[in-house]
Amino acid sequence: MEAMSEGKLEEAVEHLTKAILLNPTSTIMYGTRASVFVKMKKLVAAIRDVNAALEVMIIFPFCPLTFYLDSEMLMRGGGSLF
Repeated sequence: MEAMSEGKLEEAVEHLTKAILLNPTSTIMYGTRASVFVKMKKLVAAIRDVNAALEVMIIFPFCPLTFYLDSEMLMRGGGSLF
């Protein structure tokens, strides 16, 4: 995503939010937005998105990005979801 690569994190969150509204079952979009929130040091928002991705995973296929983000938050002191 161009906004992320340019460091425009707020803009990236806006684009990802629109994408999630269009496809609320995309664990990749939730996971990507969570990673942006982690970069912004908004760990509560990141945890919320990872939780949303986990809820989607119960019904839809497995997304390893969710587990990667969980380990990222653990390393940054945000706690684990599991």
